Amino acid sequence: MSDQQKTSFPDNRENVQPPRDQLIESIYRIALEPMAYDNFMGHWDEYISGRLDDLNQLKATDGSADNPEIDTHFQIAAQLLDQIGRPIPDAKEKAGVRNPQMLVDTGGRIVWSSSAASQLFALGPIASLDDLPLDAAQTEALSTMRALLDGQGLQDDPTPQPSPVLLNLTPPAQPGSVQYMVARVLQEQQAGDLILITTIAPQWPAEMERLLREGFALSISEIEICELIADGLNPAAIAEARRSALATVRTQIKKVMAKTHCGSQAELVRLLHSVMRVADQEAENAKQRPITPERETLFALADRTMPLREFGDPSGYPIVYFHGMLDGIPIRKSFEAELIRHNLRLICPVRPYFGFATGAKGTPRSAPERFGQDVAKMITDMDLKQPILVGYMAGAIYAHGVAAALPNGALRGMLNVSAAVPILSNKQFANMSRRQRLVAYTARFTPSILPFVIRAGISQMDRGGATTFMESLYENRPFDMAVASDPDVRDTILEGYRFTVQQGHKAFEIDSHVIVNDWSALVDASTVPVRLLHGEHDPACDVAAVREFAQRYGHRTSIEVLPETGQLILYKYPEKVIAELCAIRDHGVVLN
Repeated sequence: MSDQQKTSFPDNRENVQPPRDQLIESIYRIALEPMAYDNFMGHWDEYISGRLDDLNQLKATDGSADNPEIDTHFQIAAQLLDQIGRPIPDAKEKAGVRNPQMLVDTGGRIVWSSSAASQLFALGPIASLDDLPLDAAQTEALSTMRALLDGQGLQDDPTPQPSPVLLNLTPPAQPGSVQYMVARVLQEQQAGDLILITTIAPQWPAEMERLLREGFALSISEIEICELIADGLNPAAIAEARRSALATVRTQIKKVMAKTHCGSQAELVRLLHSVMRVADQEAENAKQRPITPERETLFALADRTMPLREFGDPSGYPIVYFHGMLDGIPIRKSFEAELIRHNLRLICPVRPYFGFATGAKGTPRSAPERFGQDVAKMITDMDLKQPILVGYMAGAIYAHGVAAALPNGALRGMLNVSAAVPILSNKQFANMSRRQRLVAYTARFTPSILPFVIRAGISQMDRGGATTFMESLYENRPFDMAVASDPDVRDTILEGYRFTVQQGHKAFEIDSHVIVNDWSALVDASTVPVRLLHGEHDPACDVAAVREFAQRYGHRTSIEVLPETGQLILYKYPEKVIAELCAIRDHGVVLN
């Protein structure tokens, strides 16, 4: 901490502060300076590690190890975080706004719709074109397209495809607004003849940030302004979307125009759209585009809806995937291509509070059982025959929750990758990396402080510190750092972080409470055979604890430890994961 930083919180203390006072100062500093998160975590680590024996004793006697005096400071700082709030997301990133898409068959049935489209047009699980606000002319045009498509069999007939149909729809959820969309034939070898209905608003390519930063030296804030300008927003609308003063926005636009040498806003718009075409071409050359749009649907439960993301072959063998606590759903294009090649259908249910998934009632400790019942209902209602469950990192807890909720014989098996195991003793914390151990100690011994610790980390990520956050998780873990140094892997991991904290700290908090306790009862409640893939140098779950777990359940467990490997197995050895899934599909879990 610099002398200048110390003088921002004036007091009469000596230059060398005791750990308690350093912690209190860092608690308040982080609320005002989010990038000081690492400094705060260092002081919190020193404080909680120094009191570990006392915390263990308190936890054993009354189930609580909170310190009322320190708690007060955390509560005040939490109020500061609430007042400051999170940065306002880009208007296009809000739920139900970005990328409304639908697939329609020749009978007019909507066979798939993105969660954005489902929310925007109030579509139920069984929907058709009749549920869309189409006028007579649009209905006739789509009927003609469907008739041509049904009659000519595009996959076998060289006859030209039906022309695209432009649609302007007024969503029931947004009366007075218009959603401009286009319907075009989708050439999809897996699913037959389909019509894709998607937005025609220009999409901001991912490559734009790099091009504008390197080409014109624009700041992150200026690039965000450019995205809104390219969408056609005027300065007043931009100011409203960003909750900024109109004068501030106008000043930023002038700076952008100066850096890009544009003489007018119209010229700036033309430049941005030209750069967008370059970015699109760059993306086209860099990687193969997916055959279909990302498949996301909403599964209706009694009290909420559960988002489902699907990858791979829509008619392939069912794999139900449970995402981790921080990594989201790390399925890259190359991984999906392998799923398709091996006829595997990956179904990913999203847990409450992750991404845009709605919340659920109940305590954190009961979350695996409740989610297990939800996914068991999904498996039954979708008539999935003997699916394989995949538990990734903390997702393994929820995979066991599903197995416990289904009858014996309903599952083909379970594959747990870099998976958590029940915490049976404090020695399992000792081998974690420093940052992960500290969060685990907080969740186990001082749960009332956990929300602040998580929210402070989110504040760091919100303000451009996501890479720093990631690096702190894998410090002194060279095998994981080497994998994460791949820009594509890094971007996927960071996207997973954003997925976890989309709605704030609640998702991370629930998983943290669950993962630091003994959840062996979930494992004991089923007989499903389990295959374990684990890295020898996993920073979150020590391989010794995983071996002990495999030995404890040796009658139904098989384990393989990968040398010179950390936690990021799914990125380092995707072909290995696919091979394991195929082996379980074809032969079941083969025990050691």
